[in-house]
Amino acid sequence: MIKRMRFWIIVGWLLSQAVFALEVRGLYEVEVVAQSQAVGDRDKAIQAGLRIVLGRILVEPDLWLDDNAQLLLAKAKDYVREYQFALTGVAGASEAPARVLRILFDEQKLQAVLRSSKLGLWNEIRPETLLWMVVEEQGKRLFFNPEKMSQLNIALRHASKLQGVPILLPLMDIEEQSMLSVAEVLSPYPHPLLDISERYEAVSILVGLIVSRNGCWQTEWAHYFDQRIQQWQGVCKPLNQALLEGLRGTYLNLAAFYGVKPELPNKLPVPLKLH
Repeated sequence: MIKRMRFWIIVGWLLSQAVFALEVRGLYEVEVVAQSQAVGDRDKAIQAGLRIVLGRILVEPDLWLDDNAQLLLAKAKDYVREYQFALTGVAGASEAPARVLRILFDEQKLQAVLRSSKLGLWNEIRPETLLWMVVEEQGKRLFFNPEKMSQLNIALRHASKLQGVPILLPLMDIEEQSMLSVAEVLSPYPHPLLDISERYEAVSILVGLIVSRNGCWQTEWAHYFDQRIQQWQGVCKPLNQALLEGLRGTYLNLAAFYGVKPELPNKLPVPLKLH
Protein backbone atom coordinates (compact mmCIF):
# COMPACT_ATOMS: atom_id res chain seq x y z
CA MET A 1 0.00 0.00 0.00
CA ILE A 2 2.79 2.43 0.96
CA LYS A 3 4.71 1.62 -2.23
CA ARG A 4 1.57 2.25 -4.28
CA MET A 5 1.04 5.62 -2.61
CA ARG A 6 4.63 6.60 -3.27
CA PHE A 7 4.21 5.61 -6.90
CA TRP A 8 1.19 7.88 -7.37
CA ILE A 9 2.91 10.73 -5.53
CA ILE A 10 5.82 10.51 -7.95
CA VAL A 11 3.47 10.28 -10.94
CA GLY A 12 1.61 13.35 -9.72
CA TRP A 13 4.86 15.26 -9.39
CA LEU A 14 5.94 14.28 -12.90
CA LEU A 15 2.62 15.40 -14.34
CA SER A 16 2.91 18.71 -12.52
CA GLN A 17 6.22 19.34 -14.25
CA ALA A 18 4.31 20.00 -17.48
CA VAL A 19 2.94 23.16 -15.91
CA PHE A 20 6.29 24.86 -15.51
CA ALA A 21 8.77 22.78 -17.52
CA LEU A 22 9.71 23.19 -21.16
CA GLU A 23 11.82 21.35 -23.66
CA VAL A 24 14.64 23.77 -24.38
CA ARG A 25 15.71 23.26 -27.97
CA GLY A 26 19.00 24.19 -29.58
CA LEU A 27 21.23 23.50 -26.58
CA TYR A 28 23.88 22.05 -28.88
CA GLU A 29 23.64 24.77 -31.52
CA VAL A 30 25.33 28.16 -31.23
CA GLU A 31 26.31 31.24 -33.22
CA VAL A 32 29.70 32.87 -32.66
CA VAL A 33 31.82 35.40 -34.50
CA ALA A 34 34.89 34.15 -36.36
CA GLN A 35 37.50 36.76 -37.21
CA SER A 36 37.79 35.24 -40.68
CA GLN A 37 37.07 32.04 -42.57
CA ALA A 38 40.66 30.90 -42.19
CA VAL A 39 41.14 27.51 -40.53
CA GLY A 40 42.80 28.96 -37.44
CA ASP A 41 40.07 31.53 -36.83
CA ARG A 42 37.39 28.96 -37.54
CA ASP A 43 38.84 26.53 -34.99
CA LYS A 44 39.03 29.29 -32.36
CA ALA A 45 35.38 30.13 -33.00
CA ILE A 46 34.41 26.45 -32.72
CA GLN A 47 36.19 26.27 -29.37
CA ALA A 48 34.35 29.38 -28.18
CA GLY A 49 31.08 27.82 -29.35
CA LEU A 50 31.70 24.59 -27.45
CA ARG A 51 32.49 26.62 -24.35
CA ILE A 52 29.02 28.18 -24.58
CA VAL A 53 27.36 24.79 -25.11
CA LEU A 54 29.16 23.15 -22.18
CA GLY A 55 28.23 26.12 -20.00
CA ARG A 56 24.53 25.43 -20.54
CA ILE A 57 24.46 21.63 -20.20
CA LEU A 58 27.00 20.88 -17.46
CA VAL A 59 26.44 21.25 -13.71
CA GLU A 60 29.84 22.12 -12.22
CA PRO A 61 30.20 25.78 -11.06
CA ASP A 62 34.01 25.59 -11.50
CA LEU A 63 33.65 23.92 -14.87
CA TRP A 64 36.74 25.39 -16.50
CA LEU A 65 39.00 24.05 -13.76
CA ASP A 66 37.99 20.50 -14.67
CA ASP A 67 40.53 18.57 -16.72
CA ASN A 68 37.82 16.76 -18.69
CA ALA A 69 36.22 20.04 -19.75
CA GLN A 70 39.58 21.42 -20.82
CA LEU A 71 40.25 18.30 -22.87
CA LEU A 72 36.89 18.66 -24.60
CA LEU A 73 37.65 22.26 -25.48
CA ALA A 74 41.06 21.31 -26.85
CA LYS A 75 39.38 18.84 -29.23
CA ALA A 76 36.29 20.97 -29.91
CA LYS A 77 36.34 20.50 -33.69
CA ASP A 78 36.06 16.70 -33.24
CA TYR A 79 32.52 17.18 -31.88
CA VAL A 80 31.18 19.38 -34.68
CA ARG A 81 28.31 17.88 -36.62
CA GLU A 82 27.98 20.76 -39.08
CA TYR A 83 28.89 24.42 -39.42
CA GLN A 84 28.11 27.26 -41.78
CA PHE A 85 29.39 30.81 -42.19
CA ALA A 86 26.99 33.69 -42.79
CA LEU A 87 27.18 34.96 -46.35
CA THR A 88 27.82 38.55 -45.26
CA GLY A 89 30.35 40.01 -42.87
CA VAL A 90 29.65 41.23 -39.34
CA ALA A 91 28.25 44.77 -39.26
CA GLY A 92 30.85 47.23 -38.05
CA ALA A 93 33.84 45.00 -38.78
CA SER A 94 36.55 47.16 -40.29
CA GLU A 95 39.74 45.33 -41.20
CA ALA A 96 39.22 41.59 -40.72
CA PRO A 97 36.37 40.00 -42.71
CA ALA A 98 34.64 38.71 -39.55
CA ARG A 99 31.72 36.35 -40.10
CA VAL A 100 29.00 34.83 -37.96
CA LEU A 101 29.58 31.08 -37.70
CA ARG A 102 26.67 28.76 -36.90
CA ILE A 103 27.81 25.52 -35.29
CA LEU A 104 25.82 22.39 -34.52
CA PHE A 105 27.65 20.03 -32.19
CA ASP A 106 27.05 16.29 -32.16
CA GLU A 107 24.80 15.73 -29.14
CA GLN A 108 25.21 11.96 -28.92
CA LYS A 109 28.97 12.09 -29.28
CA LEU A 110 29.32 14.78 -26.65
CA GLN A 111 26.99 13.07 -24.19
CA ALA A 112 28.88 9.78 -24.52
CA VAL A 113 32.12 11.53 -23.59
CA LEU A 114 30.48 13.51 -20.79
CA ARG A 115 28.98 10.41 -19.18
CA SER A 116 32.30 8.62 -19.19
CA SER A 117 33.93 11.68 -17.58
CA LYS A 118 31.33 11.61 -14.75
CA LEU A 119 30.55 15.29 -15.19
CA GLY A 120 27.06 16.34 -14.12
CA LEU A 121 24.71 16.82 -17.06
CA TRP A 122 21.41 18.73 -17.29
CA ASN A 123 19.02 17.64 -20.02
CA GLU A 124 16.72 19.77 -22.16
CA ILE A 125 13.64 19.51 -19.85
CA ARG A 126 13.90 22.65 -17.72
CA PRO A 127 11.57 24.67 -15.49
CA GLU A 128 10.58 28.17 -16.49
CA THR A 129 11.95 30.88 -14.23
CA LEU A 130 9.47 33.61 -13.36
CA LEU A 131 11.38 36.88 -13.72
CA TRP A 132 10.40 40.02 -11.84
CA MET A 133 12.77 42.73 -13.07
CA VAL A 134 13.00 46.38 -12.09
CA VAL A 135 14.84 48.82 -14.36
CA GLU A 136 16.39 52.02 -13.01
CA GLU A 137 17.28 54.83 -15.39
CA GLN A 138 17.88 58.48 -14.49
CA GLY A 139 16.87 57.78 -10.92
CA LYS A 140 13.47 56.29 -11.81
CA ARG A 141 12.59 52.69 -11.05
CA LEU A 142 10.01 50.94 -13.23
CA PHE A 143 8.89 47.39 -13.78
CA PHE A 144 10.42 45.88 -16.90
CA ASN A 145 8.03 46.31 -19.82
CA PRO A 146 9.08 44.23 -22.86
CA GLU A 147 6.91 46.28 -25.23
CA LYS A 148 8.30 49.65 -24.17
CA MET A 149 11.87 48.48 -23.48
CA SER A 150 12.62 46.68 -26.71
CA GLN A 151 16.42 46.85 -26.46
CA LEU A 152 16.32 45.34 -23.00
CA ASN A 153 13.85 42.69 -24.12
CA ILE A 154 16.06 41.62 -27.04
CA ALA A 155 19.07 41.38 -24.74
CA LEU A 156 17.08 39.36 -22.20
CA ARG A 157 15.85 36.89 -24.80
CA HIS A 158 19.38 36.51 -26.12
CA ALA A 159 20.77 35.86 -22.63
CA SER A 160 18.00 33.33 -21.95
CA LYS A 161 18.85 31.42 -25.11
CA LEU A 162 22.59 31.69 -24.57
CA GLN A 163 22.37 30.23 -21.07
CA GLY A 164 19.55 27.76 -21.74
CA VAL A 165 17.27 29.14 -19.00
CA PRO A 166 13.65 29.62 -20.16
CA ILE A 167 12.10 32.82 -18.81
CA LEU A 168 8.48 33.54 -17.91
CA LEU A 169 7.48 37.19 -17.51
CA PRO A 170 4.62 38.22 -15.22
CA LEU A 171 1.49 39.64 -16.82
CA MET A 172 1.70 42.90 -14.87
CA ASP A 173 -2.05 43.31 -15.36
CA ILE A 174 -4.21 45.68 -13.33
CA GLU A 175 -4.55 43.15 -10.51
CA GLU A 176 -0.80 42.69 -10.14
CA GLN A 177 -0.02 46.39 -10.39
CA SER A 178 -2.56 47.15 -7.66
CA MET A 179 -1.21 44.42 -5.38
CA LEU A 180 2.53 44.73 -5.89
CA SER A 181 4.79 47.78 -6.02
CA VAL A 182 8.40 48.14 -7.15
CA ALA A 183 9.43 48.63 -3.52
CA GLU A 184 7.73 45.36 -2.50
CA VAL A 185 9.47 43.42 -5.26
CA LEU A 186 12.86 44.67 -4.05
CA SER A 187 12.00 44.35 -0.35
CA PRO A 188 13.83 41.84 1.89
CA TYR A 189 10.35 40.70 2.96
CA PRO A 190 9.15 38.83 -0.15
CA HIS A 191 5.78 37.56 1.10
CA PRO A 192 3.63 39.72 -1.26
CA LEU A 193 5.87 38.78 -4.19
CA LEU A 194 5.66 35.07 -3.45
CA ASP A 195 1.90 35.22 -2.91
CA ILE A 196 1.32 36.75 -6.34
CA SER A 197 3.87 34.44 -7.94
CA GLU A 198 1.77 31.43 -6.91
CA ARG A 199 -0.64 32.16 -9.77
CA TYR A 200 2.13 31.16 -12.21
CA GLU A 201 2.94 27.85 -10.47
CA ALA A 202 6.65 28.49 -10.98
CA VAL A 203 9.17 26.71 -8.78
CA SER A 204 11.95 29.12 -9.77
CA ILE A 205 11.57 32.86 -9.18
CA LEU A 206 14.23 35.41 -10.09
CA VAL A 207 14.13 39.03 -8.95
CA GLY A 208 16.46 41.50 -10.63
CA LEU A 209 17.33 45.17 -10.28
CA ILE A 210 19.22 46.48 -13.29
CA VAL A 211 20.56 50.02 -13.09
CA SER A 212 21.89 52.16 -15.94
CA ARG A 213 25.11 53.96 -14.92
CA ASN A 214 27.31 55.91 -17.33
CA GLY A 215 26.89 53.62 -20.32
CA CYS A 216 26.92 50.32 -18.44
CA TRP A 217 24.51 48.31 -16.29
CA GLN A 218 24.89 47.35 -12.64
CA THR A 219 22.74 44.50 -11.34
CA GLU A 220 21.46 42.84 -8.17
CA TRP A 221 19.73 39.47 -8.17
CA ALA A 222 17.77 37.24 -5.80
CA HIS A 223 16.79 33.69 -6.74
CA TYR A 224 14.03 31.89 -4.85
CA PHE A 225 14.23 28.14 -5.36
CA ASP A 226 13.94 24.93 -3.33
CA GLN A 227 13.33 26.71 0.00
CA ARG A 228 16.46 28.81 -0.49
CA ILE A 229 17.18 32.42 -1.36
CA GLN A 230 20.46 33.12 -3.11
CA GLN A 231 21.65 36.64 -3.89
CA TRP A 232 24.47 38.05 -5.97
CA GLN A 233 25.54 41.33 -7.55
CA GLY A 234 27.12 42.30 -10.83
CA VAL A 235 29.56 45.11 -11.48
CA CYS A 236 28.84 47.58 -14.28
CA LYS A 237 28.89 45.74 -17.61
CA PRO A 238 27.39 46.03 -21.09
CA LEU A 239 23.69 45.14 -21.18
CA ASN A 240 24.07 41.65 -22.68
CA GLN A 241 26.71 40.65 -20.14
CA ALA A 242 24.80 42.15 -17.22
CA LEU A 243 21.68 40.11 -17.99
CA LEU A 244 23.68 36.99 -18.73
CA GLU A 245 25.24 37.27 -15.27
CA GLY A 246 21.79 37.06 -13.70
CA LEU A 247 20.77 34.05 -15.77
CA ARG A 248 24.12 32.37 -15.19
CA GLY A 249 23.58 32.46 -11.44
CA THR A 250 20.07 31.09 -11.94
CA TYR A 251 21.40 28.33 -14.18
CA LEU A 252 23.97 27.23 -11.60
CA ASN A 253 21.31 27.00 -8.88
CA LEU A 254 18.92 25.01 -11.07
CA ALA A 255 21.56 22.79 -12.67
CA ALA A 256 22.94 21.83 -9.26
CA PHE A 257 19.46 20.56 -8.41
CA TYR A 258 18.21 19.07 -11.68
CA GLY A 259 21.50 17.99 -13.20
CA VAL A 260 22.27 14.29 -13.04
CA LYS A 261 25.56 12.77 -11.99
CA PRO A 262 26.11 9.03 -12.47
CA GLU A 263 26.27 8.40 -8.73
CA LEU A 264 23.38 10.65 -7.63
CA PRO A 265 19.60 10.00 -7.79
CA ASN A 266 17.07 12.50 -9.11
CA LYS A 267 15.52 14.95 -6.65
CA LEU A 268 12.15 16.59 -6.30
CA PRO A 269 11.95 20.39 -5.91
CA VAL A 270 10.50 21.85 -2.73
CA PRO A 271 8.46 25.05 -3.27
CA LEU A 272 9.64 28.02 -1.24
CA LYS A 273 7.24 29.05 1.53
CA LEU A 274 8.03 31.86 3.93
CA HIS A 275 4.67 32.00 5.72
